[in-house]
Amino acid sequence: MVLTRHLISVPIESADQVTGWKFQLWNWTKLGGFGVDLFFVLSGFLITRILLENQNSPRLFRAFYLRRCCRILPLYFSLLVGVFLLRHFIHADPLRRLLFENQYSWANYITFTQNFVMAAGATTGGLALAVTWSLAVEEQFYLGLPCIIRFVPARYLPWLFASGIPWALLVRFHWNDWRSRVWLPGHADSLLAGCLLAWICLQPGALAWLQRQGRGLTTSLVILGVGIFFINQMPEYYVWITDTWMTLFFGVLVLIAVSQHNHPITKFLELRWLGFLGMISYGVYLLHFPVNGIVFWLLHKTTPVINNTGDLAVTLLGLALSLALATLSWFFFEKRWVKLGHQAKY
Repeated sequence: MVLTRHLISVPIESADQVTGWKFQLWNWTKLGGFGVDLFFVLSGFLITRILLENQNSPRLFRAFYLRRCCRILPLYFSLLVGVFLLRHFIHADPLRRLLFENQYSWANYITFTQNFVMAAGATTGGLALAVTWSLAVEEQFYLGLPCIIRFVPARYLPWLFASGIPWALLVRFHWNDWRSRVWLPGHADSLLAGCLLAWICLQPGALAWLQRQGRGLTTSLVILGVGIFFINQMPEYYVWITDTWMTLFFGVLVLIAVSQHNHPITKFLELRWLGFLGMISYGVYLLHFPVNGIVFWLLHKTTPVINNTGDLAVTLLGLALSLALATLSWFFFEKRWVKLGHQAKY
């Protein structure tokens, strides 16, 4: 979803004219950015489940943070080094502006505080590191969640998690600007909805009950899916509602995936190629923007734009190269760090 937004929808918006097949392609891909909300729901669900299952472990914090560091930091810091080197080798002005314009202090990227300065500057900066705002949100989420799981009494956890939905709505209503887009509070509903779902699924008998609710879950997903069409037609002023609506949609999707083993959606999500894409998705996410920009410049001497089918072909080439690099990164670099991190046992 995110790739279609970044590699197709955004370049079409820069086209000379957005009509005909370009408009149809843009119209189908413009909502892809909400894939980040799905990522936050999944992250809240998976991380909370791990923490709840190991809640009383004396090594909870050590194992959790060592595993997270080994999964996230090696590739991320490699990207920072790569961008630092690229800045000294890329001198063509349009490409240099595309990748590095308005780039913030290295200290912000190293400490995962870039989303604060991005909010203040009302831009994510050059494309080379633009997507890292969501990584900063994720890291800030990691700082607090283990403490909540460990020290907050279990009976209060569902109420605490559920409070995130109205809180995030209020934040986005009050700050209907870049602060709500890249700050942690603006995405609290997605993250904490995932936490709440994890808590629910771990309650005695909950999964068995959910397995009997297949028809209700499917109906809810359809209603929420139809609602996406209507909510997308709302004026820009009401955009603060959209993220929460998408969170509810993705939350139901997650419940179907974990409880309805014979559901068509679950069968689709179990396809091997999707599993492979999930495995390399971190590398794809970090690399696709700069790779696509460099490919466009090398072949067309332009920044990414889709004016014709030739531009679309270059985009697909950039996507293929991103997938290839992410695959190499996983098998020869990331996987080894993940294996090292898993030596830290709960």
